[in-house]
Amino acid sequence: MMFAHLKFALDKYMEVNGYINFLVDEEKQISNRLVESLESFKDKLLWRKSKKGADDHFILKKNEKEISLFLQENENENENENENDLDDTGLNFLVFFFCYPAKQPFCRRDDWIRESVAVSLSPKILRTKLLTAAETLIPKFDVIKISERQKYDRATHCELIFSKDKDGTFYDLDPEVLAVLKESSQINPEKQEKEFMDEIFRICGTFFAESTT
Repeated sequence: MMFAHLKFALDKYMEVNGYINFLVDEEKQISNRLVESLESFKDKLLWRKSKKGADDHFILKKNEKEISLFLQENENENENENENDLDDTGLNFLVFFFCYPAKQPFCRRDDWIRESVAVSLSPKILRTKLLTAAETLIPKFDVIKISERQKYDRATHCELIFSKDKDGTFYDLDPEVLAVLKESSQINPEKQEKEFMDEIFRICGTFFAESTT
């Protein structure tokens, strides 16, 4: 009797719910596009020039649609290290940045250079944090992708793209977004004082001098 009652209840449940397509729980999942983009960088760091004293380093400037990041690359990535390979450091990033993308400002604005700071973002840490984040955070990120607009020998330009809210505003100022990006990044190296910047000026100055001879 009890079995018959249980069967009846189960049949009734299937009758009501059998044709319902239960959605996969996406609350803790990042979109495949974002997952693939974060995983593609493996253990590498993405670099950004920011300003000393800034509370947040990943806020869009006026008229910007994406956050610029750089992936430093060695010429012989798949071979043994040689004397031409550069360490993936904040010093080498800022030297690259001021010798190539920001060459003109470097030659004109010493004060702007000395207020600069190298910040590294770990896609691996960001992915881990997003996978365990609140459901409201995940849709606020779109993708981190390789940019097709800028190409350099020693680094690849990448774009961090945020999603937009219902009013068409990017989520770069969202407290959750700012917090997880801060937790996934750091000023690197931690101390970037006068001696650090003097070395950047020295290396860049030598580079420009050799380029003109």
